[in-house]
Amino acid sequence: MRGRLPLLVLALVAVEVWLLFVLGHAIGGLATFGVLVGGAVVGGAVARGAGRRALLAWQQASTTGALPGEALAGNAMLVVAGALLMIPGVLTDVVGLALLVPPVRRALAGRVRHALEARLRGGAGLGAGLGAGLGGFAAARGVAPGRVIDVDPASVRDVDE
Repeated sequence: MRGRLPLLVLALVAVEVWLLFVLGHAIGGLATFGVLVGGAVVGGAVARGAGRRALLAWQQASTTGALPGEALAGNAMLVVAGALLMIPGVLTDVVGLALLVPPVRRALAGRVRHALEARLRGGAGLGAGLGAGLGGFAAARGVAPGRVIDVDPASVRDVDE
């Protein structure tokens, strides 16, 4: 997938530019510019509000020890929708607007939530794409899940000593 990603991004840019030319020819250059600016403004507002709600839901879930619920997944979808609306282009705006429709957002949020829960339960942690994650770190060191290792700071020493 990594080898194809630059080609996919290039194809997306080419399609977006072509669609902008088609839209500009159909409704005029100034109106097309207005659509792009309006999408960016609306997208910023949506992303900002949903981002705050997503952060609050994440903090509440981590405080109680529960897995993030539907609220976090739905707000994350709204953040993605806002980001897509901020990207200049017709195709990204259509996808961003589709994510603003509650049934579409609920369907995708449920799938994202299940994937996130499976990743968290599997011990991969949230940073699995960047490395082993916290669960993988603990498992690699022989620490049983849910166990706490109590260490006196004075007894901690450098490995080279």
